[in-house]
Amino acid sequence: MVDMALLSRRVVSPGRPSEDGELIGSLAPQRFHDPEDYLTDVVSRKATAFIDASAAAKRPFVLELATFAPHGPATPAPRDAGSFPDLKAPRTAAYDTPPAPKPKWQDALKPLSGQEKRSIDQQFAKRVRSVQAVDEMIGHLRGELKAKGIADNTYIVFSSDNGGNPPTYEAIRTPDALWVEYADGEREYYDVRADPDQLHNRASALTQSQRARLHATLTALRRFEGSKACTKASQLAG
Repeated sequence: MVDMALLSRRVVSPGRPSEDGELIGSLAPQRFHDPEDYLTDVVSRKATAFIDASAAAKRPFVLELATFAPHGPATPAPRDAGSFPDLKAPRTAAYDTPPAPKPKWQDALKPLSGQEKRSIDQQFAKRVRSVQAVDEMIGHLRGELKAKGIADNTYIVFSSDNGGNPPTYEAIRTPDALWVEYADGEREYYDVRADPDQLHNRASALTQSQRARLHATLTALRRFEGSKACTKASQLAG
């Protein structure tokens, strides 16, 4: 799921901005079957109406968009159903290859079978197809903001949910390194410039002092307030 927030003023109903954020309009469930009723496109049109109404009212707004795509079953827009016919999941150096040493939670993972690889390729291609409409929506809305003369005064924030099912952990990633602390005490550390595929876990090679500084950095990030404090706290020392 992709969340996109346009920060200017709270808008709650297509074309009907509400100053206090209360709902205006009906949310009665409806079913549609025509190509133009593809959900991401519907969300895009409604968001356009939000922006147009808010710009006309000359009021700041907050608009959050949460598309279902590319979540499974990753149904693409009809126009994108035949795109990327030969696409496969990337075969990087980390494909079907665990790091060394690997964390204990990966011990039960087995090498991918041929069928699993084919399934991964199929799902990857479907997600790529379904996210095309999301990409078009973002481009359209950015164009709408520019056309209304409010692009330079609007913040666009992207967020995404995190897949996978590892044990409880906390982590920090910077352009230089990745440090992971698991609840069971295990640690991972990768030099992502020298090891971008994260195949060589160097946690055991760190000194006690280095591990302590990394832990302190991660702890500090839980308490930061403001961008300057966050930037200062995230100076990852290895």
